Amino acid sequence: MRVMEKSGFLEKAGAENFCGHIDDALKRAAEITEKEETYRTGVKDQCRRR
Repeated sequence: MRVMEKSGFLEKAGAENFCGHIDDALKRAAEITEKEETYRTGVKDQCRRR
């Protein structure tokens, strides 16, 4: 983790995307996926209305 910090990678990727345990990482991935799916669905719905 220290190497990623020193290189600036942690800042670019976002510290909130690094977890201390695999279960926490899987929860974070599910949150991100859910947000992206909600966004995609909303965009598709907007395109259909036009």
